[in-house]
Amino acid sequence: MTVQNYLLINTSVDPAICENICVWDGNKETWNPGENYIALPQDSTIALDWSWNTNTNTWIMTDAVGQGQIGYTWNGEKLVTNFPYPSSNVVMEIKDF
Repeated sequence: MTVQNYLLINTSVDPAICENICVWDGNKETWNPGENYIALPQDSTIALDWSWNTNTNTWIMTDAVGQGQIGYTWNGEKLVTNFPYPSSNVVMEIKDF
């Protein structure tokens, strides 16, 4: 088994929430996340996160693989950001000089 980051989701609260991230190999014979928790590999778990839509010039929720963080909620299918709708339309742009 591969050692990687796992999102620890507490399913005993509503909504279920990511409470921690740990490095683990996924082997439940050596360790498990505990009762009422599920462990999801961070790098392959989908999270809905805010992104700037250049076609409509608005913020939209898009799927972002591997972007889940502590505080994101779990809807049984994917994580959802805990950040509110962005109040600014400022988008950072990196330019080569």
